[in-house]
Amino acid sequence: RHGWRFYRVWTLEWIINKKHEKNKLVSFIENAISSFDEDLEINAKNDNNLNQIDTKNAENSKNQSKNYIVEEKFEKKDLKSLFKTYEEFDIESKMPTTFDKVIFDIVKLEAPITEQLLMKKTAILFGREKVTAALKEIFERNIVRFKDRIFKVEDFYVVDKNMMIELRVPKQGVVPRDIMMISNMELASGLYQIISNNFGITEKGLFTTIANLLGFSKLGTNIQSKLEASLKIILDKNMVKLVNGQYFKI
Repeated sequence: RHGWRFYRVWTLEWIINKKHEKNKLVSFIENAISSFDEDLEINAKNDNNLNQIDTKNAENSKNQSKNYIVEEKFEKKDLKSLFKTYEEFDIESKMPTTFDKVIFDIVKLEAPITEQLLMKKTAILFGREKVTAALKEIFERNIVRFKDRIFKVEDFYVVDKNMMIELRVPKQGVVPRDIMMISNMELASGLYQIISNNFGITEKGLFTTIANLLGFSKLGTNIQSKLEASLKIILDKNMVKLVNGQYFKI
């Protein structure tokens, strides 16, 4: 009843189309200023009628106000829709084949792909079932032939060193990737997106959210430590900050 009007500026839209969003904000402010007197008159009428509101209606109004604040604080958006789905190369459908024939296609489709996961996927091509020291030696001897087409960056392989690293979530009904098989950079990107779409989020809320997006029902020790290392990446790069126990985008 005090005449407050709220205007939401969403981080993602501001980044994507700053000029357009800025014009919308300026237009809103100008309209608010031009209608200021009218708002005062309406508020005065509302104040005169306050005594006519019974207790039940007052309580309903209070609840509606609470809901309104929640809607202003958090964007009603399915977080999963912000992320791409993880596409997996079906190596079994290509059999019989060789390492040289499929390695580039695997990395191109699944990049960024960790070395551990890439070795696990290609083990069958060397007659192996598990990743062992012997398999690692064979893998490294073969992958080096693609050094001009496949690049290792930190803990993962890509075909383009400048590719944008984004979190990818599993398709419905598909077994999720082992958390240890997901690169820290990919996880860091997902953490940043979640923080960017919230007005403050605790570490527990942040980790639980991304774990659920990746198909995990609870936070285990491996998931916790992996996410802590990934969060450190965006903290060290000053992309986010911690204020009073909550993370915010800088």
